[in-house]
Amino acid sequence: MITTVGAGDIMQKKKNVVYVVTGEGSIYTFMLAPGHISLEEDGTKARDSRAIKPYSHQKIPPNIVMSVLADIDGDGYPEILFGMTDRVVRSFKWVENTNTKEDVKGWFVTLNKWEFAGQIGNLSSSLSDGVAEIFVSQPGGSCCRLKACVSLNTNSILETNFEPPVYHNPTASRSRNPLMQTQVLAGVSFKETSGRAVRSRQNSSDKSKNIYAVCSFDGSLSVCNEDTVLWEHQTSEHLIGVYPFPLRDEFILVAGSGAVYIVNDEKKMLKLLTTESINGFTAGMC
Repeated sequence: MITTVGAGDIMQKKKNVVYVVTGEGSIYTFMLAPGHISLEEDGTKARDSRAIKPYSHQKIPPNIVMSVLADIDGDGYPEILFGMTDRVVRSFKWVENTNTKEDVKGWFVTLNKWEFAGQIGNLSSSLSDGVAEIFVSQPGGSCCRLKACVSLNTNSILETNFEPPVYHNPTASRSRNPLMQTQVLAGVSFKETSGRAVRSRQNSSDKSKNIYAVCSFDGSLSVCNEDTVLWEHQTSEHLIGVYPFPLRDEFILVAGSGAVYIVNDEKKMLKLLTTESINGFTAGMC
């Protein structure tokens, strides 16, 4: 059973690598090779299946259910952060080993481990002053922020440390189930009442701002800066996820009933209805 899938330059090869994690405790990687397009007898195009090639296989903890990519050590290449069912987040990095005679010259090693009070809903990453920040959703409309600190030691070698985890619960004053399923999205764009655009730190000169969105299963949406609610909205659906809309100042809310909301930085929402219920969702470019 596959539990999470992702793609990025996780092996420092200047190209994307696909990773697939299974519930049995395995991580498989696949190289993306250029595909060959040929014509079928009826004139339709067919892509050669050899465009994706298996590369490595390794055993890891079996209770991984989610992942996110983020460059937490400042070397310019992303690491994989896994969320687990025992309320733990672990980071893994690919390490090369040129001394081995095996075809696969390297493996994934664990870098960091964090434990949280509640079950993890999802993981989201953004940049703050060029340094990675990880948002970990917690039940009841709250989340926890992990921020890396990258510096040079006396030998001019990059060292990575993390600030103490910071919990944000901006909607604590509202009456809600403390076990309510919650999802978080970091680095969203938002406009204040005055019309001034507020963005995440990597896109704004106002370094006091790092805007994130939180949605809960009870249908509530909150756009927040640390513990301050900038805007909130109550929908009539059970929300199961919040996702970025690439290359646009918008994000997407998804409900299990099949409703999809597109929200822009001016608080305008577009509701789309699908004919089927939704269990998973993603948005991107084809």
